[in-house]
Amino acid sequence: MKHGKTNTPEWNSWHNMIARCTQLFRNDQQFYTLKGITVCERWMGKHGFENFLEDMGERPRGTTLGRKNSDDNYYKDNCEWQDYRTQSPWMGNRRIVATIDGIEVSRTYIEWAEHIGMSYRCFLRRIPKWGAKLAATTPRRRRPVYNSK
Repeated sequence: MKHGKTNTPEWNSWHNMIARCTQLFRNDQQFYTLKGITVCERWMGKHGFENFLEDMGERPRGTTLGRKNSDDNYYKDNCEWQDYRTQSPWMGNRRIVATIDGIEVSRTYIEWAEHIGMSYRCFLRRIPKWGAKLAATTPRRRRPVYNSK
């Protein structure tokens, strides 16, 4: 059955969920495959995506697939569309401790992103490149405004 929803936000969430729970040798395997997290049978197989979409509905803008109990599996009653503030501890609640003006400051990733004036996603992209403390303490670069006369 062709659903016509390939590469939609819902399909990408479903596809990534399956990959997280079935593929070994991923950077995040300690959170999923090695922890024994699985996907319910209803969401696997030939009509898995259609069942997932029926159970979860369309993905609201600014959300991702999250589990209410991060130690439990992926199934209808344990999943919901969550914003970044609600996401699991390794996402929204992970903390960075940095020294600012001689004072040690502890904030979540989301709080650091807001503090330096950038989106959470942009902030997360900084961390692998710069390291967490530098990412948290470097203000967002503003693009220059050019006046044409």
